Amino acid sequence: MGLRGLIAACLLLCGCATNVATVDITPQSSNGLIVFIAEPSPEAYTFDILRYNEERGRLDANTFAGIHAFMVDPTTAPTYLVRQARPGRYVLTDVGVQSYWAVCFSEQSIAFDLRPGEVVFVGRFNPVPHIVQLHQIARSTRATTSRGGAIHFFENILPPRLTPGTERERAVLEDYLRRTAPGVTAPVRIADLEPARFGIGTDLYGAQNLCGGYYERPRSQ
Repeated sequence: MGLRGLIAACLLLCGCATNVATVDITPQSSNGLIVFIAEPSPEAYTFDILRYNEERGRLDANTFAGIHAFMVDPTTAPTYLVRQARPGRYVLTDVGVQSYWAVCFSEQSIAFDLRPGEVVFVGRFNPVPHIVQLHQIARSTRATTSRGGAIHFFENILPPRLTPGTERERAVLEDYLRRTAPGVTAPVRIADLEPARFGIGTDLYGAQNLCGGYYERPRSQ
């Protein structure tokens, strides 16, 4: 099966992703659509992107807006990750497993812009190196159990393994949307990817560092 067949067969539709069959994104829409291709993964994981304030070097999201999480099941083929979102600048923040453990991309990440009335194709994301590193760090630091609190790692974390989208992949995505999502008529644009860094925060009590937590400390570029 070629690239077109693999991707067409594997659109991810989970509770936190967008079912494009029910979405209306036209050139006149106030929102846009974010799309990744996720490489296969033998393990379930979460992948988060948050709205980003580049001028302040910090995340610009809260519990009511700007947080877009994908919960990805194990796959053996490339998978579309799709999310409807408000326009703005977004940054890849973390990859996590089992709800508690995550590696945070605060030191080296990637930012991109979403404009109103468009589909932005961010690129091809490979979660496997991040999942492998997460397990390695958890074992080496003996942080393999949790009492219900999040365990996030920040030091020497691999930057996001994201490959920029190609024109061929963009054309395949556009064709797929035209055939399966009649309400999505907005043009598909390949994202302009730029390096980014962001501050980290803490839990509600200020006791533990969290990727995208409360009381975030701004970070200069």
